[in-house]
Amino acid sequence: MKRYGLFYQLLLVIVLSIFGSTYNAHGADEAEAKYWFEKGLSYFDSAQYDKAAEAFSKILDLNFRFAKVYVIRGIAWSEKGEYDRSISDYTKALEINPHLAQAFYNRGVAWSQKDNFDHAIEDFTKSIELNPQDVSSFHGRGIAWVNKGDFDRAIDDYSKALEYDPQNAIIYYHRGNSYEHKGDLDRAFADYTEAVRLNPMNADFYHSRGNILIRKNEVDRAIANYTKALEINPRFLEAYYNRGQAWNRKNELDRAISDFTRVLNINPRFNETYFNRSRAFLKSGNLKKALDDAKKAFALSPDNKSYGQFIKDIESKMQDKPSAKP
Repeated sequence: MKRYGLFYQLLLVIVLSIFGSTYNAHGADEAEAKYWFEKGLSYFDSAQYDKAAEAFSKILDLNFRFAKVYVIRGIAWSEKGEYDRSISDYTKALEINPHLAQAFYNRGVAWSQKDNFDHAIEDFTKSIELNPQDVSSFHGRGIAWVNKGDFDRAIDDYSKALEYDPQNAIIYYHRGNSYEHKGDLDRAFADYTEAVRLNPMNADFYHSRGNILIRKNEVDRAIANYTKALEINPRFLEAYYNRGQAWNRKNELDRAISDFTRVLNINPRFNETYFNRSRAFLKSGNLKKALDDAKKAFALSPDNKSYGQFIKDIESKMQDKPSAKP
């Protein structure tokens, strides 16, 4: 399977728009430019983004200085995480063609990757002005609003995107996140449920729905959703952790301990898991294991005074009960 997927589709459209009959006068230069374009695509395919950028630079060296060539190279820089260079290329593209919506969108994504959400919003907005039905720009701007803590504006943008693409599961999921942050649990649950309907094989959707159900005190339904998430992704650390917390609430301590243990098998430095497994051991009467886990939690977070106090509480119980379970 091709790695570049959507990139390939975008780049193919771009090359056809660049190397058409209009440029036949370039003759050999055009043939060489096409050669480097194909090389660039093959490098994308094998994730060799340095070489892809070099190939697209060859096109520019041949004086095919078209805005869309800079966009292509900007994508290559973004793929290798060099967002300053990608922003520079998108800016050059816009100097040549200030009406190129794709360049504004891509630059907005790059600004987002640099956590400059004000600039990102500006670019997504310009992209939308040029292409008022661009789902990706509404979605990107919504994500930027979330990172600025403006969930109402994020919801507005996600809703607008869904008007144009009502089958987009990930946008329902992101809008659900925003509703959840606002405390609107019913709307959040409805969006997560729609995301599940559209894509029933995404573990995150079930996990988020489980989190809503926990907050609504529907523990059994939450556990069912966490379990579904884990069927899809058996290494989903947060789903094991939250299901363990749910089992703990139901006082099903062996199941809680089992899930916390799975978390620690994946990430043995997850201090809160040691603490919560310690609490489960304590409730089950296993004071020695409770103390061991409490000490591990405290060793990972020595500034956490509640962990230190918890150790003292367990030690006090052990003194009161010398015959504690080994």
